[in-house]
Amino acid sequence: MIFSDVQLPLSAYEERAEAPLSSLTAHASLDRKGITFPPGMARQSWEAFGNQLRDVSSSFVWWLADWMIYGESTYGPRYRDAIERTGLDYQTLRNYAWVARRFEHHRRHEALSFAHHAEVARLPAPEQDYWLRRAEQHAWSRNTLRKQVRAGVAERGSGTAASAVAVAGRSAGRQPVPADGAGSAGRAARIEIDLPVGEFDQITRIAESFGLSNSDWAARVLQSVVRSLAETETGGDAPTPAP
Repeated sequence: MIFSDVQLPLSAYEERAEAPLSSLTAHASLDRKGITFPPGMARQSWEAFGNQLRDVSSSFVWWLADWMIYGESTYGPRYRDAIERTGLDYQTLRNYAWVARRFEHHRRHEALSFAHHAEVARLPAPEQDYWLRRAEQHAWSRNTLRKQVRAGVAERGSGTAASAVAVAGRSAGRQPVPADGAGSAGRAARIEIDLPVGEFDQITRIAESFGLSNSDWAARVLQSVVRSLAETETGGDAPTPAP
């Protein structure tokens, strides 16, 4: 076996592959120009070899993306010069890295391609996970996933919201809400809000800027409004709304 200038990491496959690529290469030689197979190779070995090549092909873009991210975070501005010396396309790597940053390792689906992940990369994380789960469950191709996502976004963006939360102003007979937000019984309540995808994405970005999940951020905003209403009714100064 010959790996000319590139050594491919194989350990990730050896634990889950029936016939790891490292053992299959006893039957074939690899170099930069291709693969040479010996005559009389057993069909089972040939099929297993193809399965391993599929895994390598699917993983290779993730590897390049993570390599790019590591160089950028570790070597600072110098990483770009190093990449250019490798002869790899910088902008393509930047695009790969942008997608990879949107998916922590534990959220990447082995059964789906990098292209599947790229299709949903612009969505908020919860929606990414939802669509990728569906794609894996139904064995969708990348094009099918794209059509399903576009249909879902169009439906949600049609302006019909199933639920809404409104905070009204003072009304006669309203009792002040305790400032701790726990309610008179000391119990927490749960609400659900449906929003168009664009607004949900905007809320997610705002929440992330404060280091919060979108649900925690929304809870703080609602609690600050409740406190403001309570202060107004009791004649106190309204506090500055929390993020």
